[in-house]
Amino acid sequence: MARAQEFFDAGRYNEAAIEFRNALKLDPKFAAAHMRLGKTYAALGDYRDAYAELRRATELDDSLRDAHLELGRIYLAGGDATKAEEEARLLIERNPKDADAYLLLAIVHLAGRHTEDAEEAVKQALLIDSNSAAAYLLLGRLAMTKGDYDAAQSRIEHAVVLNPSSLDGYLVLAAYYRARENSAAAEETLKKAVAIAPAKGAPRFMLGELYLAQGKYEDAQALYEGMVRDGPESPSARKRLVELQLDRGKLAEAEPGVEALMAADKGDGETRYLHARLLLAREDITAGSRELEQVIKEQPSFVRARYQLATARIRENKANQAADELVECLRYQPEFVQARFVLAELHYTAREFDLAIEEANRVLAAIPTSYPMHLLVSDASLARKDFPAARAAAEQAIRDQPNQPGGYQRLGRVLGTMGQLREARAQLEKGLELNPNATDILMDIVKVMDAEQRPAAEQIERVRAHVAAHPDDGGSKLVLGRLLVVSGDPDQGIAVLEEVVEKNPDLLQAYADLGALYVQRGRLDDARKRFEQVLSHNPRIVPAVMMLGVIDEVQGRPNEAAEQYKRALDIDADFAPAANNLAWHYAEREGKLDLALELARRAKARLPDEPRVSDTLGWVLYKRGLYAAAIEHLKDGAEKLPDTAEARYHLGMAYLRNGDTEKARTELTAALKLGPFPGADEAKRALADMG
Repeated sequence: MARAQEFFDAGRYNEAAIEFRNALKLDPKFAAAHMRLGKTYAALGDYRDAYAELRRATELDDSLRDAHLELGRIYLAGGDATKAEEEARLLIERNPKDADAYLLLAIVHLAGRHTEDAEEAVKQALLIDSNSAAAYLLLGRLAMTKGDYDAAQSRIEHAVVLNPSSLDGYLVLAAYYRARENSAAAEETLKKAVAIAPAKGAPRFMLGELYLAQGKYEDAQALYEGMVRDGPESPSARKRLVELQLDRGKLAEAEPGVEALMAADKGDGETRYLHARLLLAREDITAGSRELEQVIKEQPSFVRARYQLATARIRENKANQAADELVECLRYQPEFVQARFVLAELHYTAREFDLAIEEANRVLAAIPTSYPMHLLVSDASLARKDFPAARAAAEQAIRDQPNQPGGYQRLGRVLGTMGQLREARAQLEKGLELNPNATDILMDIVKVMDAEQRPAAEQIERVRAHVAAHPDDGGSKLVLGRLLVVSGDPDQGIAVLEEVVEKNPDLLQAYADLGALYVQRGRLDDARKRFEQVLSHNPRIVPAVMMLGVIDEVQGRPNEAAEQYKRALDIDADFAPAANNLAWHYAEREGKLDLALELARRAKARLPDEPRVSDTLGWVLYKRGLYAAAIEHLKDGAEKLPDTAEARYHLGMAYLRNGDTEKARTELTAALKLGPFPGADEAKRALADMG
């Protein structure tokens, strides 16, 4: 017992637990040993075993005051305020001069937001012990809940003066500074806490959370790595480190950490949660979801697990189930703003505009300057034809972020829909000025000019002026090329698109547009000669090699096209357009699905927002039987290419194989209405089978 207490006082809780257990082997009915072992488990964060030992202690000796006090704290930590209050009142009944019991009662009242009762309990504690640092800390917390920050600071600082070695004092003071958005003072205070309690993990974990809130990810990672290496609380620190690595997409770094945690205790709920997240990051959505479901079944209030399951449901295109999980998240943790954020977006995607606005406004109540939510409210209100609300949200977004283009674009769209075309264009021009590469805003300007019945020549001239001012923006040139084709000058449009391919080789759409134009104009052979001539001067010009592959593809020579794509990748292994097209070739024509998946992922990494790349990756995953993962990417492709029959067909087939026949029917029907495409016969058969 003496050795155990020495270890406990030094913060060496694992060694303390071993010695307390040794004492209990000699005397299993030693109530004080059960009590101290329970307090040790509590210090280790093992509340289940702590509870068991403390209950055993009180069964053996109900007069053990510290056992009842610690039980009350564990009940409170577990959310059982009623039993915590029972323990506090039992101790007060036995000893009306027990200041710690009054403080436990005060914390119970504070947790229930009964601030007046909490304040009264603290005053009772101070009547018993006027120099109680813990009481002044509670008074400081109570003042913070009332928004009286001056009083809060005074009381917390007085608590630290009363007990300068109190870890709790520094932790509450750091929390105060964070609430006042004084990150520098919070960081300094937490470093002092680390210095006075080097064996405790709490100040380091709070420091890590502060770093994360500030976006100092490298500092947080270094902190957790040090704790994993040297302690304290290495297992918990490893969990934080792994979660940070997963959040940042560093799978190669996270994998060894997950393996180490699983080897140590594969039954631990948080370890299984992290393992599930790793599975999801590897695209194994089914296995990851299944593991999260089991974790939540055992721990229904594990909010982070529910949130990750919700994101997995979204990737499986199970929007209703995702929404259900987010609602459960908010039931357990109403202040979980990110869950509301995603729920608002889900409602918007489902065209449930009223619900989307309701959730977005709840996010805005917590974060009034949330720019994405103001944009969402504007978009949803516009969809409801609530023009005043749409305009107000767009104008608020502009006030909050005057240097971001999204607010001006939304205001322009609202004004355009209301017929205020001149004002609409003025707002869109402001947005484009802030982000000259925003091709969608340039297209909005062209639409407004068309609504104003401006001649095609004037629309072309406006786009030409933008291209001249921003010659490196391939998206603007793509708009110009298309305008020229539509206006009746396809030869000039081809020249512009050829320049796009030459100077912006990652714009996959430009290759598709050029190929279609060459076919329409009967210029495939001339185009081949042109690109071969370019390569005769310099055989390492990748866009020229790529165009030869596209021409071979259009002329019905898929194997020759594949060789050109390989040639392009030999020159530049990361050239996404060639990786995308070769992935398609391997999946569709040669059945080399492993090679196809590696190339499709390479293309996606380089061009994450390109819909044709999303379509290819989704189709490869479909071919491998990973339908839920396929839908995630195919949906992105189809939403951005709504008039492309093949993209709608691919999404429809994935829905069908994933068991969603209603959505499959919608997409396959839409695909067939858009015109002939490879796979049209299969789409017809699928529709016939569905009835």
